[in-house]
Formats: sequence, structure tokens, C-alpha cells
Amino acid sequence: QVTSAEENNISEPEPIAEAGEEDPVQEDFLIENGILLEYRGSEEHVTIPDGVTTLSYSAFQGNQTVVSVVIPNSVTEIQSYAFMDCPCLEEVVLPESVKKIGDYAFSEIAALKEINLPDSITEIGTEAFRKCSGLTNIKLPEGLTALGGRAFAECENLAEIYIPAHLTDAGGYIEDENGNASYSSPFYGCAALRTVPSVYKGQTVGPLYTEDIFFRRSCGNPSGPFR
Repeated sequence: QVTSAEENNISEPEPIAEAGEEDPVQEDFLIENGILLEYRGSEEHVTIPDGVTTLSYSAFQGNQTVVSVVIPNSVTEIQSYAFMDCPCLEEVVLPESVKKIGDYAFSEIAALKEINLPDSITEIGTEAFRKCSGLTNIKLPEGLTALGGRAFAECENLAEIYIPAHLTDAGGYIEDENGNASYSSPFYGCAALRTVPSVYKGQTVGPLYTEDIFFRRSCGNPSGPFR
């Protein structure tokens, strides 16, 4: 579950310790110039120190123990692979300060059941939530302007989505193993979308049999327009 800090009524994270101070918890975090480079701890419930502005490439990738993460209101960017393949991760509290979620940032996390994406987010990268099979519904942020190719690909139980009316940059060209590039929808392989009404560009629509760019090659009959 990914929620906002305000909804969870969670207190502000502890500040980063001053140089020279001894803090066993801070030893779990490798931080340089406000960038969290790596989480080295083994706690199930993690609160990232206040003052961190960026979660770096692969900061939590492959962590086998973390169940929940609270991200402070100082963070503006979650970079590529930051939480990829964290099998036990169920909840991430995202603050309103976050503007960008990088490629593959939350990819392959089956334990995630819900996502609350704050309206401050303007960009979600390629395959950012790919293979998050626990997701059943998504409300994309009102401030979102760019949604990468296969951003929610192969989320096999994803049945309902909300896409803000002004989103125009969605999907992208992705290369296969042979270097051939083709357009790929943000919802590639989301088979549940083909029969369940969803909210599209601010309006409720019926089953997603549409040639619109947001859903092309996304779902449904392998011989039809959504393969």
C-alpha cells in the first residue's frame, strides 16, 4: 500500500544526525549531500531521515525484509530501481513533495495492494510499477504530465484506473532484446482492464475496447487492438 503522510497521520521523521553524533539508526542509511544512496539496515518498518531530497538508484532494491517505508516531505525524486524487487514491501508513504518517480522504481513488488500517488507527481517513468500484481485500482495524480511506457504493465489484477483529463504524454517506444523499438502502452498486459469499466480522462467509460493511445496494445484479445 502506498499512501500519503497526511492520510496516515504520521509524525515527521527524525532529522539527520549532525556530523559527529552517534545514532545507531542513522548507520542504516548511506546519505551524501541529501541523497540516500543505500539503505543498509534490516528493519521491517523504515522511516527515512528528514532532509533527504532524493532516493538514489537502487537504494532499497532487492531488500528482503522491509515491509513499510515512510518517506519525508523533503524528498522530491525517487530514482530508477529504488524499490525494485522488494518482495515484502506492502506500504510506502509518499509525501506531497515528490515530483518524479523513475524507471522501474517500484517494479516487481507483488505485495503492494494499493497506491496513493500525490497530485504533486508530474512524471512516472518506464515500467515504474510493472508486475505489481496486487494492485486492483489506481488514481493517477492530477499533476501528472508524463506516464512512461509499460508503467503499470502486467499488473494482472488491475481493473480500475483514473487518468486525469490533461495527461497527453503516455506510453513510449521500448526496445526488445533485438534492439527493435515499438510503442508500448502504460497498461500493457493488464488483462483485467478489458472487461471492467474504468475512469478515463475524468469520465467513467465502459469496457476498454478503444483505439486510444493510452490503451492500445494494453489488454484483451491477443488478436485484437490491445495485444
